Amino acid sequence: SDQTNLKSGSIAHLEALADAVKTNPRAKDITLVGNADDSASPEYNERLSEARAREVASYLMRRGISQDQIKVKSAGSTQPVVSNINQAGRQLNRRVDIYIGK
Repeated sequence: SDQTNLKSGSIAHLEALADAVKTNPRAKDITLVGNADDSASPEYNERLSEARAREVASYLMRRGISQDQIKVKSAGSTQPVVSNINQAGRQLNRRVDIYIGK
């Protein structure tokens, strides 16, 4: 909650993603969509989810992905994958979705 730092498991996935993008000429664009649970105000969740996506973008750029390939978006708490009724659900809704396009 209220964090933008990457978890160690996420770092391993992002390393593999960066390597795959660098070696695949068809992977041109990466869209990062930050998400949050609904435990704060919509405005706060918007800022927090954007900060999460920007943290992922920064990591990918450090791994050699061009800033020109990355688009950062924020969904705030508007796109939950599960209910925010309990802690487990809220944790799953705190995420960054990654879309790779041509």
